[in-house]
Amino acid sequence: MSVEKLNYSLPTRQYGKTSKDNVWARFVDINKVVDGVNAELDLVDAAILAVEALVTAGVVTDGVTITGSGTAGDPLVAAGGSEYTETIVNISSAQILAMGTTPIELLPAPGAGMYYDVDRVVLENIAVTTGYTVGTSYLSISNSTQNIAYTASSLIGDAVDRVSVTKCADYWNDSVEGINYGQFILLNGNITLSTYDATDPTLGDGTLRVKIYHKTITFGA
Repeated sequence: MSVEKLNYSLPTRQYGKTSKDNVWARFVDINKVVDGVNAELDLVDAAILAVEALVTAGVVTDGVTITGSGTAGDPLVAAGGSEYTETIVNISSAQILAMGTTPIELLPAPGAGMYYDVDRVVLENIAVTTGYTVGTSYLSISNSTQNIAYTASSLIGDAVDRVSVTKCADYWNDSVEGINYGQFILLNGNITLSTYDATDPTLGDGTLRVKIYHKTITFGA
């Protein structure tokens, strides 16, 4: 909702200095201006209420904060999909140590008839004293059961602050004999982070901060 600039002025009219009728006419014109300003203020109030509704609709699950509800009808979901949104997920050491058998949810299921278009994922390894021992070469970002991106497990393998920026490799860039293809994206599928071979890392004590850039799409819209 947009609020246009206020631009009210008194109508052009010749007012006498002593005529009671002219004084009354001027009073009426001023009231018209006041009514116009009040109408604009009503629009401002409506815009504020809309913003407050978005804040109220924020979803907080397992450290994930999303602006908007991600459902059809939400102001962020228009004409088939929202703009790209940055969601930040802070992941504890306990979650990392269990991420093979208990994948970490980065985005919850978006709702029936909807899916995520994930552009890229940024992973920040925040080192403490000990790196993790990981039994596979990759960490996997998945849409339900479909892998859509990978990063090297060495990201968390050493007690060193590191950053990995990954596009959705399977989603966009993999090729077989020069032919580009993409993995299926499942409707109403959540986005998770786990180890590629579903085994749990051991020993480490660092944490992860994940930034996922995504938009929510309404299927068929």
